[in-house]
Amino acid sequence: MVERRDDDGGDGVGHAVPCWGEGAIRTAPASRKRERCNDSEAISARTALNFSPDLRTSVTETQDQAAPCGGKARLRTRGNKQVPVRSTAISGLFIVSWDLVTDDRGFFRQTYQHGEISRAIGRELRMRQGNHSRSAARVLRGFHTEPWDKLIYVVRGLATCAVADVRPDSPTFGRSETFLLGDAPGNRDRIFISRGLANAFYCHAETDYLNDVSEEFDPDNRSGVRWDDPVLNVAWPDRDPILSAADRGQPLLRDLFPGRVGNGVGE
Repeated sequence: MVERRDDDGGDGVGHAVPCWGEGAIRTAPASRKRERCNDSEAISARTALNFSPDLRTSVTETQDQAAPCGGKARLRTRGNKQVPVRSTAISGLFIVSWDLVTDDRGFFRQTYQHGEISRAIGRELRMRQGNHSRSAARVLRGFHTEPWDKLIYVVRGLATCAVADVRPDSPTFGRSETFLLGDAPGNRDRIFISRGLANAFYCHAETDYLNDVSEEFDPDNRSGVRWDDPVLNVAWPDRDPILSAADRGQPLLRDLFPGRVGNGVGE
């Protein structure tokens, strides 16, 4: 069924009624007879193919599929399962990656699902506060460590985001990973950071950064590590970034954990 209208309904925004491109696959339960596809309730190509996490078996290999309301989307799969959440070498650090659906209006992208992250981390995902920062070019924020989970996303601009394992009992203590996020050449992934890991980001241009967290903010439960800690050894693109006084004065890992640094770590 293909039905669409391009009028703006008097509000200046184009609207679409339910439309299924030729060859689109619907796997919704029979009781769910119609799905609206408009600007406020858009459905990503993956969701159109898989309305339920239990139905992620309709595509057996990476291929082009018709996206809702026209266009094409690339789907990444493992066997017959989509893999939107990927683990990393640091325990508790995950990359959440969904494809873009684009047309002449712009793009739509689902950035995460509650269930998929919960399954990946082995516990219930809970987000209690959303934060939005805007930073000028050459600003660096971090490293910050708090006892809550974080789900970060660069919605505009371009940032090098670093995550470091500063948990002294962790087998990957002292290890860091970096991600280039945001507008091209960055990726539009979300990064899930488990509580206890430290994160920081450097802005290549003015950048809007979203940071959803699992607990409401408590200033008494914050700590951090120096942005240029030699143990973490992050290859920041700027050796003289714009820093807050608090971030400039963060301690080094060797000062926080003298028994751990120098014992096979950072030497």
